[in-house]
Amino acid sequence: MGVEHLPEHGNMNPPVFEAGCHDFRGSRGMLIVYALYLLIVLVLTAAPGAALGFGCIAVSRGRARAARIALLLALGAACATLWLLAVGVDSHWAPPIAGMSFAGTLIAGFTTLGRQNRRLLAQQYEALPWPPWPPAATGR
Repeated sequence: MGVEHLPEHGNMNPPVFEAGCHDFRGSRGMLIVYALYLLIVLVLTAAPGAALGFGCIAVSRGRARAARIALLLALGAACATLWLLAVGVDSHWAPPIAGMSFAGTLIAGFTTLGRQNRRLLAQQYEALPWPPWPPAATGR
């Protein structure tokens, strides 16, 4: 045992790693910060797209389904293009941000369209009581 491996007085730091070794003690904190950053970016980009998708389907209620879907796709592409221009095409964050905006628009639009279709189908059918009750017996 040599004295060169013992820490100096007052210096209780761990030994310095050799070249090529990494200290991963702070990596968990960085992952949390990175995940929070992605969550913020997701909320800031997908929420406006979702509002546009919902509004597009809600406003175009009287049109044919194919026209509404085409309008939704065009609006989603336009919103994604605006995000590309706002962030900058050369940025490495541009494709994920544009993709999240496009996905948010389509998800909200198709969800709203599906809910409207289910409501229309439900109005076409008469609601039957379940289970079917036998006629009331007369107690005479």
